Amino acid sequence: MPLRERSVRYWIPNNLIPHTLEIHSAIDLKAKKIATQQNSGVHFFLSLFLTYNQILEYDVEIIFLKAMQLSNALINGEIDVFSMRNPYAQEAKSALGANAIEIFEPDIYNMVFNLSAKDKFLEYNPKIVVDIIRATIQAEEFIKENKGKAIQIIARV
Repeated sequence: MPLRERSVRYWIPNNLIPHTLEIHSAIDLKAKKIATQQNSGVHFFLSLFLTYNQILEYDVEIIFLKAMQLSNALINGEIDVFSMRNPYAQEAKSALGANAIEIFEPDIYNMVFNLSAKDKFLEYNPKIVVDIIRATIQAEEFIKENKGKAIQIIARV
């Protein structure tokens, strides 16, 4: 069945947020405890991030936690850094205040979201399709123009 698609490429800031002020760049992660969610996009990002920065996985201690455990583990000093996206990254940043530092490489991990529809659906529902695409474009524009507010909205979801 033929499909038509619209693709949007997003950079997802899989933040590495240090708890201590001794971490300023990727190289400072050696011998640190880094937590992430196992078998997830952020786990994949962490592996890419380490490779990109020429850090071997045995140069760090990787700890797997559930996403909702990461902020507390960082705040309580059980880990040095975590790799996760919002709202968990924002939660930790808010709690750590001036001690929060983000280390990221925006060019190593991108995510693509696709809107797909079968030809028959397009044929019989053109207004719905146009409305969905229009709403998607408006949402993209809102996020670009209102990053802070968009983060707050997503954090509530």
